[in-house]
Amino acid sequence: PIFGRTVNPWDVTRTPGGSSGGAAAAVAAGLVPLEIGSDAGGSIRMPAHLCGVYGFKPTQATVPITGSYADPPDLPRSFRLLFDIGPLARDVDDLILAHRIIAGADGLDTEVPPVATGEAPEPPLGKLRVAFAPEFPGVPTALDIADAIAGFAGAIEVGGARVGQALPRHDFAAERALFSDLITWYSQVFRQPRETSPSLAAYLEALNQRDEFIAAWERFFDGWDVLVCPAMMCTAFRHREMGAPIPVDGIETPYWSGLSHACRFNLTGHPAAVIPIGVDREGLPIGAQLVGRRHSDMKLLAVAKALARLTDGFVRPPGL
Repeated sequence: PIFGRTVNPWDVTRTPGGSSGGAAAAVAAGLVPLEIGSDAGGSIRMPAHLCGVYGFKPTQATVPITGSYADPPDLPRSFRLLFDIGPLARDVDDLILAHRIIAGADGLDTEVPPVATGEAPEPPLGKLRVAFAPEFPGVPTALDIADAIAGFAGAIEVGGARVGQALPRHDFAAERALFSDLITWYSQVFRQPRETSPSLAAYLEALNQRDEFIAAWERFFDGWDVLVCPAMMCTAFRHREMGAPIPVDGIETPYWSGLSHACRFNLTGHPAAVIPIGVDREGLPIGAQLVGRRHSDMKLLAVAKALARLTDGFVRPPGL
């Protein structure tokens, strides 16, 4: 290979995740204070969770993708709807600083509106409405992760927030399947002959379904300021060939199921942050995914800062 295998600073026999695994590993190891990653299915948030650092995927089309990927029209629309650029760091303040620098129109990526990011004060816990979900229906989730999310929600409630276990009432399997369709169509259009691409009718129907899921999540956030949920189904697993099953509590689980907690917010374009909240029984990091209403990026980061005060923050990997 041109580049060697990237390892997790917590255990070099395990993955740092991907695709921004190198960014998360570098931040966790103290090589750099800040990194910029890309996220089309969890590629910022999963490495942040696996390496015990902070990560942020902004609202879709908030940060220009100029220079990070092919410019339109070479970048297929199905992929542009899923793809975002965001920071990884060792605390929320650095996420906020980085996001304010990179967000907003650059005059080249025409998808990004010329709207200022603004500021949001850190909210008192007593004014927050926090929904939590230890797992998503039909999605494998390690017990240690589900327990950590529930325990974190309990700490938030003790801190004064109104907390409830809640999710939108919709078909989560269909939501995950729609993401798979769009990412598959991207591969077909970008890498294979045009004859294999989907029909216009199928693509328009997919966009309609996407709008329905976006609307369902927006209605959900009418009643909640933030959702606290897993970022991934397991903690850092041992290196393996891409596509090989991943063990979740001893059960071999399809490789691509690992995206299921994160990818749905690429589909809907909602902002999502990951903050470290503890470790599993093997001492490997666990991150909580925090999700907010579309275009509430600065508010979500302010909420993340408030909730991060209830944790031990960034913990240096053993031996570093």
